[in-house]
Amino acid sequence: MWTLLITSVYLLRICVLRAKNEVLNLMNTSNITPLISSALVESLDAMFPDSCPRLDDKDRMVWFRAGQRAVVDYLIEQHKRQNETILGQK
Repeated sequence: MWTLLITSVYLLRICVLRAKNEVLNLMNTSNITPLISSALVESLDAMFPDSCPRLDDKDRMVWFRAGQRAVVDYLIEQHKRQNETILGQK
């Protein structure tokens, strides 16, 4: 049972990373992201932490939480890029 759970979590992580990369690639082609504040990123990171699924979570809840976290990861990455761009222009 543990092997199945570990395999499922591993596969879920791979799917989430692939989805995240696809979203990042799509957004990189259309630079329309508004400025993202540090306060927003910190707040969302605290509200939707990067955590492993619980044993009692249903599949839909695992995917739902993975989607939430993928959005937070995207915003964190965009915030870093925006700050690098802003700092590089000074």
